[in-house]
Amino acid sequence: MFNRIDSKTIGGHLIETLDGVTVGDLEVAFGEPTDTGWSEDEKGYDGLEWHFEGEGGETFRVYCRYGRPRIGGEGFDAAAFKAWLLARVAA
Repeated sequence: MFNRIDSKTIGGHLIETLDGVTVGDLEVAFGEPTDTGWSEDEKGYDGLEWHFEGEGGETFRVYCRYGRPRIGGEGFDAAAFKAWLLARVAA
């Protein structure tokens, strides 16, 4: 349903938080994050992200702010992506 993709410029804003998910959980499920080289430590962003693309071409990024994972993207309903991601983290 969704595939991890190499670093790609994915803009957008916060769509969903991932309460209860840790960076370690994401690393076990999806491997090392991509270092985008963009970080704003003073605002809590570390520049590490995972990028995913859906069958319809929609793109999502999973990034952290103050160490808490969240889903970002642009104008997409993230419910299916969030359910897919949480199922893989829990596996």
